[in-house]
Amino acid sequence: MNRGPNGNRVELIRELPAEDFRDRADPKEHQATVEAAEAHPDEAIATRPMRPEEAADLARLVYRCYGYTYPSGFIYYPEKVEAQQRAGLMKSYVACNQRGELIGHLAMTFPRPGAKVVESGQAVVDPRYRGHGLFQRMKLQARDDAAANQVVGIYSEAVTVHPYSQKGSLDVGAHEVGFLLGYTSGTVSFRNISESERPRRQSVAFLYLTALTHEPATVFLPAPYQGLAQAIYGAAGIQRIVTDDQGLSQTNLAQSGHLTVSLRPDHNQAILTVDVLGRDTLDSVRSHLHELRLQRVDCIYVDLPLVQEGAGELGAKLRELGFFFGALIPEFGQGDVLRLQYLNNVDIVPADIHTASEAGRKLLATILNDQAAVMP
Repeated sequence: MNRGPNGNRVELIRELPAEDFRDRADPKEHQATVEAAEAHPDEAIATRPMRPEEAADLARLVYRCYGYTYPSGFIYYPEKVEAQQRAGLMKSYVACNQRGELIGHLAMTFPRPGAKVVESGQAVVDPRYRGHGLFQRMKLQARDDAAANQVVGIYSEAVTVHPYSQKGSLDVGAHEVGFLLGYTSGTVSFRNISESERPRRQSVAFLYLTALTHEPATVFLPAPYQGLAQAIYGAAGIQRIVTDDQGLSQTNLAQSGHLTVSLRPDHNQAILTVDVLGRDTLDSVRSHLHELRLQRVDCIYVDLPLVQEGAGELGAKLRELGFFFGALIPEFGQGDVLRLQYLNNVDIVPADIHTASEAGRKLLATILNDQAAVMP
């Protein structure tokens, strides 16, 4: 992490020993689950918070449903999941059938202790019980528990190769707040792509579910995004005063800002988080962008803290570098965050992206138009 004149900070992370559940799983169990008949629609199913010691049962559920292929690989390591649960960084909700089997799972992940917003993910439902509304039941319980613990909102990423994941969140009251184009590496086979061609990267929808009333606040956005932000805030029922800071004197900012660079190799992407705005922030982003482009990182994001004066002007200048609208995430850091996105020679085919609502279709069209506007 680059700390400007304070030097660099390097964190070394040592993984604790953990056993991969897949090494001892029976492949027949996955095959039997996939081929099993659908469960009776009237079967009694209970939803409840998961206990940390049930991490091995969760790994078994994921294996039954996905075999070796589930993308969040850590979930196959019960010791790691249990450690996350006991540390308070992950809280899960499960569905159980009459025999006590785990047949559904949904996790709330906290980016840090005391975070105001959490990420919803690792949604897994046993194929025998799909269509029984388990995702909605677990998501609503998670929302109610989040509100009871003063968490104001839940965000989630939903695939766009089909609209069903998005629809599950929309059905419980979530709203689209962005689309990240080409967010994940291409893993889906397309009929029109030959074996010698590289699969296209897949986009995700960013959704936000309000759990508590948000305190009013003033946010600074680039002029081109003010109307869009007002529409997103209005749909989610969040009160904000949206303004810009064009013409702000650079002398009002500290000389040195603070920027955190995070790399995600599995998705070949990078996030530049602006922690503190400074007069050198634009140059810092430009320098990192140049380096990341040379390293052939596909997707590069900048997270702007909208409560800091100067965010609107910086966002406008980043558009000149080729960044465009990605997502507006309430209370994501110190306050609301605008995520701008930059695609490094990534081709986006709009026909690959499916939305689940008219509002989502309009937001996606706006983002695609914004991408076209900033392209050289």
